[in-house]
Amino acid sequence: LALGARARSAWAVSVPFDLFLEYVAPYACFDEPRDEWRPLLSELLAPLVAGAASSREAAERINSLLWRQWDPPIRFMPNQTRAGHPGQLSPLSVIRARNASCTGLSIMLVDALRAVGVPARVVGTPCWARAGCSHDPLAHDACGNHNWVEVWLPEGASAGAPRCAGWHFMGAAEEGGLDSAWFFPMPAQLQRPGALNVSIFAARFGPPLAPSAEARASGSAWPPAALHFPMVWAWGDRSVGADDVSMRYLEGGSA
Repeated sequence: LALGARARSAWAVSVPFDLFLEYVAPYACFDEPRDEWRPLLSELLAPLVAGAASSREAAERINSLLWRQWDPPIRFMPNQTRAGHPGQLSPLSVIRARNASCTGLSIMLVDALRAVGVPARVVGTPCWARAGCSHDPLAHDACGNHNWVEVWLPEGASAGAPRCAGWHFMGAAEEGGLDSAWFFPMPAQLQRPGALNVSIFAARFGPPLAPSAEARASGSAWPPAALHFPMVWAWGDRSVGADDVSMRYLEGGSA
């Protein structure tokens, strides 16, 4: 099905195959329950992007229309991603509940984009670096954690937004299109690379690897070992690989 989505449009075929293997073909983002989301989402969403002229247009259509494919529509519900009680994370559980936190919505949007051939990944921070915050990775009121989505586009980056390797951000179920979200430029530009609790991470498929070229290009000497994505609902689980992409957001525009 992933290869079928890749063959359906010129913009999907143009995705480099290594990016396809890492950000289109995978069946999961984190430790969410494994379910058969791809057949359902492929059949449902392929008609919505059939006339899209670019992967950018396809991504924005999916984020705009995905949530209204069910009645009642899927909506955001805050404060679900807590230690030991992560709420709805997998796409089918989100569909059944008709709601999810930013994490569940982001996973569902990533899977929906992958279902139509757009490379996508979940990005997030364990804790916002706000003044007066304890930086407790499990805090949700004063600091909170947040997850969103990045998509890879061959068309180039938008002016004034994070620009590295064709990655663009979007908030799941948020209006405004690509490179526009409530958290950018602030508070995203308060985050710090190499700080774990207050860094911004992009999830990779599979176990942590040695720091990538993107991470090394940030100029940070951290980490000394492989990076993992800090999941606040399973803080001790280091099985999901990640890149520290904080510097891209710091350089992406003025505060």
